[in-house]
Amino acid sequence: MLLSKHPTRILSRIGDEQAQLSIPTDGRGIRVLVETRSDALAERVPRSLHVRVQGHVVHVPLEARATAEDYEAL
Repeated sequence: MLLSKHPTRILSRIGDEQAQLSIPTDGRGIRVLVETRSDALAERVPRSLHVRVQGHVVHVPLEARATAEDYEAL
């Protein structure tokens, strides 16, 4: 729900409107993957942030990588 309804809130908080957000399903715990276009941008992403969702403050762990890619509609 956080990524589907509030992605701009996360993007504005990390300071990179072009980053791509996803939730990895690799068994290493719940977190938001922030994919940026450069190592410099990935280094600026905080390790976590707090976001208010439906009246509750939620701690969101972040993982950043410089692996963003362009996507084309098929």
